Amino acid sequence: MKAIGLDSARERLRRAHSAFERLERATTNKDRETAWSDFLLASHAVYSKLEQGSKGCGKSQAWFGRKKHERKNDELLRYIHHARNIDDHGIMGTTLAGAEIRVLEGTIYNVTPVVQDREVSFVTTGSLGTKAETIQYLALKIVHDDRYHDSFMPPRMHLGKPIRTEDDAKALVHALDVARLGYAYLKALIDEAATLPVHI
Repeated sequence: MKAIGLDSARERLRRAHSAFERLERATTNKDRETAWSDFLLASHAVYSKLEQGSKGCGKSQAWFGRKKHERKNDELLRYIHHARNIDDHGIMGTTLAGAEIRVLEGTIYNVTPVVQDREVSFVTTGSLGTKAETIQYLALKIVHDDRYHDSFMPPRMHLGKPIRTEDDAKALVHALDVARLGYAYLKALIDEAATLPVHI
């Protein structure tokens, strides 16, 4: 592995981590969407830099070929790869802004969602003293690659394990969950790349 390729991949990993942290802390769906888009871009760049760093280095090139094959066959990694392509080249986006209301105390009789500028809020009618909170999130949607007429579902599995428990297997897949797992994978990928013979 060429040292410059590994260093460049580490820099893109830092950007992916920054985007993940912004996604985690975001308070608006607009900020969540920007952070998710930045995460997709940085994730793609990690692969690009490792690919360039492996060229001409026999062992590293074979290793990268295996990792590229793994990305093609893993639901989460494949989704991140194609979501980045759609996010970068398309206009339909890869996410759905959503929210849920969580009742902390009392009873709510009527809930009306209100959507304005991709932010979701609720108008509620409840008993006296009712307390509730709104949980905002960014859910992933099916992405369509019109160039090759392919579609990719939001991932349910990663490295042979379910992303969510069986109880909520039909629930929406959140961008934050996928970014968390994706970042952990990319970090491990770079750690593994660092064990390969170094070429100057």
